[in-house]
Amino acid sequence: MRTILFSHIYKAVIFHTVLISLFMLFSSKLFAEFEEEKEPVVIPNIVGGSEVTPGSRSYQAMLLFNGQQGCGGTLIEDFWVITAAHCLDNANTNTLTVRLGAHYRNSGGTTHRVTQIIRHPNWGGGGGIANGYDIGLLKLATPAAANLKRAKLPTQAIQNELAAPGRYLTVSGWGRTYNGGPASNVLLEVNLPVLSTQQCQQQLSPSINGTVICGGGPNNTSACNGDSGGPFVAQKNGTFYSMGTVSWGRSCRGATAFTRTLSYVNWIKNFVDIDDGNGGGNNESELVNGVPVSVSGNTGSEKLFTINVPNGSRNLVITTSGGSGDADLFVRRGQKPTTSNFDCRPYLNGNQETCRFSQASGTYHVMIRGWREYNNVSLRASYENGDGGGNGGNQPINSILRNINVQERTWKRYVFELPSGYSQLQFSISGGDGEVDMYINFGSASSWSDYDCRPAKYGNNETCTFSSPQAGRWYIDLYGFYNSRGLTLTTKAN
Repeated sequence: MRTILFSHIYKAVIFHTVLISLFMLFSSKLFAEFEEEKEPVVIPNIVGGSEVTPGSRSYQAMLLFNGQQGCGGTLIEDFWVITAAHCLDNANTNTLTVRLGAHYRNSGGTTHRVTQIIRHPNWGGGGGIANGYDIGLLKLATPAAANLKRAKLPTQAIQNELAAPGRYLTVSGWGRTYNGGPASNVLLEVNLPVLSTQQCQQQLSPSINGTVICGGGPNNTSACNGDSGGPFVAQKNGTFYSMGTVSWGRSCRGATAFTRTLSYVNWIKNFVDIDDGNGGGNNESELVNGVPVSVSGNTGSEKLFTINVPNGSRNLVITTSGGSGDADLFVRRGQKPTTSNFDCRPYLNGNQETCRFSQASGTYHVMIRGWREYNNVSLRASYENGDGGGNGGNQPINSILRNINVQERTWKRYVFELPSGYSQLQFSISGGDGEVDMYINFGSASSWSDYDCRPAKYGNNETCTFSSPQAGRWYIDLYGFYNSRGLTLTTKAN
């Protein structure tokens, strides 16, 4: 269903006169007359709203079907956009593109190809829209421009603070300036009060549950502004949070239903390397010669790694082994692999997979994709140096992970497996904005009172150094004292 949901504050008397003229647009049907007693439908008309200050809501995405605007979306990370599942029912990567950074409907911004379309597996189609799961993800072929805002994913604390019933959130999109009129050529917005679940059930459907957040005015006022799939956001101190995605409504009257982002944060993170409340990464973790890492993920998730092999090296071997579930190994030299473009893909049942390259110099990109949910799979890449030797367990380690984002009052945790034979181990963080505290602990995750090192300095330049470090699992735990974006974590061992 590629239709539009809009908002304007309507008086009850207006609804009675315009109700007959409202229509619903289905991907599989022509227009049909709206009847209030029918099951919930997506409303196609935008009426009212005020023009957005250009550039102020640059997280807003526009979905184009064969070049025509049909739905909205929310940019949450360099390569990822949230939208509504019903917008994707008949979509494919050949005809769907995403425009970012646009203020005008028909011009401006940058158009991105889509490489992956993901609908929630429990989405039941437009006929079951009241049952929820109206959420999907789009992966872009090229990253969003750095100057565009990314809407962060909410935590429960953010939800409680900014999106409690009675608080106002903003929905935005392109749409008609009045009922039956032309679509707006500029991005529009309107603020809506959040309704309680009980209010939403009374106005929309008894089947509404907590995975839906409703917005709309009292006394038969309503929201009618914003594309289906478009953003419903809160703002705090210049930071935008995705609280919902435009889903459906019975008429331009009373409540409008939005898919509640918080209910799907864990599902989103199966695919997107992202913190709660932060944009995140498409980050590729660097593999170190001969050093295994532990990888876990859900069905369809993609974890990315690289290994840089020096000139003259040979016999690169990349393996997965152990763990549970089923993870697939993809490797490509010089570029990130996809499910259709790769140099090696063993495609075996289970987690015992190997890719071999005899002439090995260059940068190799590794993707671990969940055929089904998998846990604690060991990924290892090793090669022989030009002199014929391997790393011998003592090759210097210099692993760098960039563009880390950590939300205020939350943890982001990493694990590093140190082989035996090293005399010194060093962890450091640097760069970025905000403020993050680093905690290091051997053998188990850090806590407020249990850690082996905590520099506790102002800013993001912190270092922990260990002489004669134990071989085994080290935990690097980053705590967001304030929201931080663009941090670099460096791990060295000699």
